[in-house]
Amino acid sequence: MTFALLVETKVKSHDPNHHFDKISALDALKEALKNGEQIDSFFMPGTSNDPVEKKVHKAFCDRCGQTIVGIRWKCFDCPDFDFCNSCHVIANGKETIKNHDKSHTFAKIEDPSSYPQSYNQQKLEKEKNQIQPNNTNVPTVSIPIPEQPKVEESPKVQEQPKVEEQPKENYSFSKKLEDLFTMGFDDRKRNIQLLIKNKGDIQATIQDLLN
Repeated sequence: MTFALLVETKVKSHDPNHHFDKISALDALKEALKNGEQIDSFFMPGTSNDPVEKKVHKAFCDRCGQTIVGIRWKCFDCPDFDFCNSCHVIANGKETIKNHDKSHTFAKIEDPSSYPQSYNQQKLEKEKNQIQPNNTNVPTVSIPIPEQPKVEESPKVQEQPKVEEQPKENYSFSKKLEDLFTMGFDDRKRNIQLLIKNKGDIQATIQDLLN
């Protein structure tokens, strides 16, 4: 079961009258390890130029009601509808909320300072992609092509077998350091030493840090 599906299942089974306690990402990670759960879902791919500062948007998520921090998803079709990144992962394409239909699409805004330029640019590109040339009323004309004289084919050169390119590693060393810092492991020097020791295995590094 994927992380998004697991979260969606828990959301559907959760009583809306329940109350919540706020815990840190490090505490959540420790609890997952204690219960023997997989922790690969803690390492979602993403981009960030600053491993410490979190981008705070002047917008609220229309699903959870929280101030949007990190990635903001703004609906192209609604006048004022936004998702935080977590709610976008869970509800996009699955939930219709208020006047927002689940079939609507979103602009991805990572930096608050780039709004509304980034939003308008993405919306313009979306509209361009939706424009299809209408050639239904243009008559087709068949133009006869004169027969060309036959040319003797030159001997075929044996093609060299193609070498499949190796997939590029998306999860960089610096991104692993950023994730460790976000989870509360703020000793950068020790994080680097353990990552090198474990040959980039972040899960083994976390186990060493917790021990």
